[in-house]
Amino acid sequence: MLAYTEQHPDTGFDLWTFPVDGEPRPILVSPTNEYQSMFSSDGSLLANVSDTSGRPEIYVRVYPKDETYRVSAVGGDAHVWSKDGGELYFRNGRKFFAVAISHQSAFRASAPELLHEISFDRAIARFAHYYDVASDGRLLVVRDCSKKQFNIIFNWFDELEGLVQRNH
Repeated sequence: MLAYTEQHPDTGFDLWTFPVDGEPRPILVSPTNEYQSMFSSDGSLLANVSDTSGRPEIYVRVYPKDETYRVSAVGGDAHVWSKDGGELYFRNGRKFFAVAISHQSAFRASAPELLHEISFDRAIARFAHYYDVASDGRLLVVRDCSKKQFNIIFNWFDELEGLVQRNH
């Protein structure tokens, strides 16, 4: 199943799906804009951005049901699911948040937790997927797309602990 956005002159940006063995189907066609749709790893949840509230916010739909829940509190976009689908990460400006999500018996979402405030190259944010979440929950962010070098720091908690112990 592919989730995608279609632009229509009367309704703006709308959410559609395209099953591998079928025809495209509208998921949400409304007078507001819905975009950046992304399925969770098991395909049971569909996250998207909508400006229904008057500003971009993150919503999660239990798929294929018509149950939709807003999970951001003060705006958001550029969401990414954790590998297991138990958390949804998003940003609002320079702030990156995480929301714990479950939907076994009923849909539940935690309040957004501020993870980091990170400066990054906004030029890349308009055209590319500039961050992702590692399997251990670390955010990997392209902060400056003009540089051709990446510095990846592993085990930085261990290094930090060693520095703290040396200073005491």
